[in-house]
Amino acid sequence: FVFLVATKESARAIWPRIRAIGELPAYATSLVYPGDFDPAADQVLAGLHFVDIPWMLADGDGPLSRRALRRALPKIGGSDQRLYAMGIDAYELAPRAADLAKRPGTSYPGHTGALRVDSTGLVHRQLVLGQFTATGVAPVTAPTAGN
Repeated sequence: FVFLVATKESARAIWPRIRAIGELPAYATSLVYPGDFDPAADQVLAGLHFVDIPWMLADGDGPLSRRALRRALPKIGGSDQRLYAMGIDAYELAPRAADLAKRPGTSYPGHTGALRVDSTGLVHRQLVLGQFTATGVAPVTAPTAGN
C-alpha cells in the first residue's frame, strides 16, 4: 500500500503516477484535503482515500455546520476550519465527559470524530475515512473483517 503525506497540490502531481503503477491501496493524511474541491483540477485525485474529521466531509446546514461557518466567515479556509470543529466538540463534550468516563466503550458523535472518554479522563477520537470522487469528497464506510 501507499501512505501519502502531501498537500493537495503535491498529490495532484503524485497520485496519477501512483495509479499508473497499478491498483495499490493508497491512504493520505488530512493534509491532502483543505476543505475545498475544484472539479476541474481535483478529478485527478479520484480514488485517493484520506482520513479526516467528519465535519470536513459532512455538508450539513445546521447552525454549527461547516457551511454555516463559511457563510459567516467567508475567508476561513484550510486547517483553520478544523479548529472550529474542535472548539464545538470541546464545548459539547465538557458536560458529558464525566458520564462518558463511567461508561467505557460509549462514544459521543462529535464534529471531530467519535469521541470517548476513558476512566482516567483521556479523550480518544476516531476519525473517518474519506475518498476523492470525480464530483467531490465523500465519507467511506470501512470494510469489516472478512470483506
